[in-house]
Amino acid sequence: MAYQDAQVYAKYLKNKITSGCSDCNQSSDCPEECSCCPPGLVAIYNSDGKHEGCLTPSDADLHNESAPCAAGFVKLYKNGDPNTFLGCVGQDEFVALYEAVNPV
Repeated sequence: MAYQDAQVYAKYLKNKITSGCSDCNQSSDCPEECSCCPPGLVAIYNSDGKHEGCLTPSDADLHNESAPCAAGFVKLYKNGDPNTFLGCVGQDEFVALYEAVNPV
């Protein structure tokens, strides 16, 4: 899977509409209840919880699949398929969660 063409973002960026949080902007950390992204885009964060940017939902999924997990966390996939990334989970919770989403 590849990232969407940059033209896909034009319709979101030309309106410059944010989530309604007046203290949000693209270059600052956003309060948890704000996304700092125009409607239709999803905020992405690095492993330290810092806002990195806004992507379409499908690009955000792709970004999250390729981003490394923070120390002490591992990636969880449904049935071990790299196309079914579910998220980063704590190493101590991995076995129970893996068994829950991948029953034998």
